[in-house]
This record gives sequence, structure tokens and C-alpha cells, in this order.
Amino acid sequence: MTIKKIINTLFPKRTISRIFIGILRHSPFAFFSALFRSLLATKQLTGSFFPVACIVYPGSSLYVQRHRTAKIIMRGRLIVRPFLVGEGRSRILLSSMSIFQLDDDFEIGQNAALHAASNAKLYLGGRDTSSGSGITADTIVMAEQSLSIGKDVIIAWGCTITDSNWHEIEGVERACPTVIGDNVWISHRVSIIKGACVPKGCIVGAGSVVGPGQFPENSLIAGMPAIVRRENISWKR
Repeated sequence: MTIKKIINTLFPKRTISRIFIGILRHSPFAFFSALFRSLLATKQLTGSFFPVACIVYPGSSLYVQRHRTAKIIMRGRLIVRPFLVGEGRSRILLSSMSIFQLDDDFEIGQNAALHAASNAKLYLGGRDTSSGSGITADTIVMAEQSLSIGKDVIIAWGCTITDSNWHEIEGVERACPTVIGDNVWISHRVSIIKGACVPKGCIVGAGSVVGPGQFPENSLIAGMPAIVRRENISWKR
């Protein structure tokens, strides 16, 4: 049996031990740096070093600002790693009485920001049946009321996803829940604004602006504002 097969047997893929063994094989120094940053981020987010809830790869950094009343539900791991050897700190900002829920592993690249305002809920489904789920890089996700991102969702770089205007406009509702369904692919430079609902299996075309509206499942939506361009599509990561 080869060394690779032995490692695969003792340490299955996607387990924490397997991830850190991979880093150790690459560089012992990188291993200790990644381990320290991962434990620190886990402590800042969950209040405890164990179980490890954040994995911060070499070349990445994560800033966590959490109010003591924020509620954290971690059923998966937040994995922070650079996209295309990019640089920049990712951030998680959780205000008072907010809820941050992660149901399975979710990856974020450099300069990704996740923010839940006071009393807001931010839900991330994470990876379920696909090979991965997460944000490539340079994307802002901001919840003031309720923002949900389903399972097996991939989000490209330079996107903005929010459920609020973040300013008061006379006669206009400030915030409205935003929902992204399972198995959605969001291309680069997309804006998904308050009240949007992107159904299961959809692709959102690059540079689109998605607001409130009715879209069928498994459709390609694109444009400013986004409309249905194609129906009955199928895609995989």
C-alpha cells in the first residue's frame, strides 16, 4: 500500500486532520501558522478553541468581530483560503442579538465580508452533495433582517448580496428577506438586493442586478434588472 493510500485510509478527505496533514506536507512552518490562526479564529467566533470551526489556510487571514450576545450555530466549518494566490483579510462582523448559522463546510476567499446587523439572521447552507460551496473573493454579504444562502451555492468574485437599502427612504421599506436557493451559481460582479429570491438550480449571469421577482427553478437569469434568459438548465461544479 502506498503512502497516499495509507493517508486516505487513516484520514478521509475533507476531515480536519486530513486538511492539516496536507498543509504540514507542504511546509512545517505553514502548518503551525495555519493551526494557530485556525484556533484563534475559532475562539473568536465560537468562544472556544475546540471543536475547530474555522480553518485558515496559509496566506489567508480572518478578522472576527462578534458581539457577546450574537448566537453562533456551527454544524460545519468555515474554510478561509486564498483564491489565485490573492491577498487580503476576510471578515466576519456579528452585531448584538444577531444569529449566524452554518450547516456544512463553506469556503471564502480573500476580502470576503460576512455581516449580520443587530437582530439579523445570516444563514449559510454550505456544501451538501457538490464538491464545494462558498465565495471566491472580494464579495460582501450583509444582512439587516434575514439573508439565506442555500446549500451547494457558489459565488464568484466582486459580488454584493444584501437584504436592505441600509438607509431610510421615505415611503420605502428599508429591509426585506433575501433568499438564495440550493445549487445556485452566482457569476462575478452580481448584485443581489433586498427581497430577491433566486430559486434552486439557477445561474445568475455576470454583472446582473437581481431584485424582487418571480423566477422558475433551473433557469438562467441575467441583466439589469435580471430577467429569465433560459429555462430548464442544468449545471454542476
